Amino acid sequence: MKIAIYGDSYAAPSPHNDFIDAVYQDRNSWTYPLTEKFTVENFARAGTCTWFSFEKFMQTYQDFDAIIFAWTDYTRVFVDSPFSGYSATLSHPAALKGYLEFSRNNKEDEMKKRVYEFLHTSFQVFPFLYSEPQQRYLAQKCFLDVQQLCKQHNKRIINICTFEGHDSIPNIIDPELRAGPMLTALQKVSDRETLIKNRTGPFFDNRSNHLFPCNNMALYELVLERLLDDTINDVYNCQTSDRFQYREEDWYATFSA
Repeated sequence: MKIAIYGDSYAAPSPHNDFIDAVYQDRNSWTYPLTEKFTVENFARAGTCTWFSFEKFMQTYQDFDAIIFAWTDYTRVFVDSPFSGYSATLSHPAALKGYLEFSRNNKEDEMKKRVYEFLHTSFQVFPFLYSEPQQRYLAQKCFLDVQQLCKQHNKRIINICTFEGHDSIPNIIDPELRAGPMLTALQKVSDRETLIKNRTGPFFDNRSNHLFPCNNMALYELVLERLLDDTINDVYNCQTSDRFQYREEDWYATFSA
């Protein structure tokens, strides 16, 4: 089976790879065990938007037997910078202030200073261009097109709605129109991990795909079950799942201040 993976950092082969040119395979990622069983090409990149993943899908999906699509926050807009290896992820204007402050505090050399200036300009312009209804429509349209193409070409698809809570999915997409199973609220698992020590950030996140190693394995097992059994066509709520664990020792092993 040949598998293609699309999405953001929750599906990327390595953490924070939107800031480096080389993409390596993180062995703690839930995607890594898939590469040991199947032929896998991972097109996911940290920080990217729905349109970025949709374009990759349209260019490549016909070469694969199965699709894993991690649907990111529908408000995101991904911007390539003029500097090689760097990019900007812009989301709802309310989130920009904290992101800009984090970027300002992490510029260490001349190149990062120039990148920061690019981000600063982008953030100033973005609120005047941003339209939430437009972003919602785009996410809905991309979702439906991916589902329809997978049906037409007999591709098994696993939908991972990373940022959407189980109850909020109908606001973005119609789960009844999906072509395959759907795992929801993965970010809620990530958030619950950080709450073990009441950490809210910004902090350097050492977790692969923003999850503890044990929870990366739990996600891998959920995905694998659905890849191998085409009778499973559920909407599975990760937030309330007993598959995921929240242990203090995992927090110490994977976080650094």
